[in-house]
Amino acid sequence: MKPLQVTMQAFGPYLEETCVDFTLLGDRPIFLITGATGGGKTTILDAMCFALYCRATGGKRSWNSMRTTSAPDDLPTMVEYSFSLDSERYRFSRSLSVHYVRGTRRTLKEEHACYRWNDGQWQL
Repeated sequence: MKPLQVTMQAFGPYLEETCVDFTLLGDRPIFLITGATGGGKTTILDAMCFALYCRATGGKRSWNSMRTTSAPDDLPTMVEYSFSLDSERYRFSRSLSVHYVRGTRRTLKEEHACYRWNDGQWQL
């Protein structure tokens, strides 16, 4: 599996939509994710894991606990991960939105999808 791109929004420390584009690395087979402690390095890997399996690395954090605490209710938590496997390309996405039932009770709604690149477009 070769990562192509991971996009996060209201996920961990990434409030605004943030995209990590691995295609900028070219054909280099090895790369390093580096930065200061608490800078969001593990969250990038968590986003990949959540998109695929709805679990964080290490399995200790839930989907709800990965939502940015300062995110407004109208901003969904979203992860999207695209990768290539042999000659095929795939994209997995998950989102968690806040909904109000009868205007008062706050609930969370999860959505997920998987796509495959086919004939120049993503197909569900």
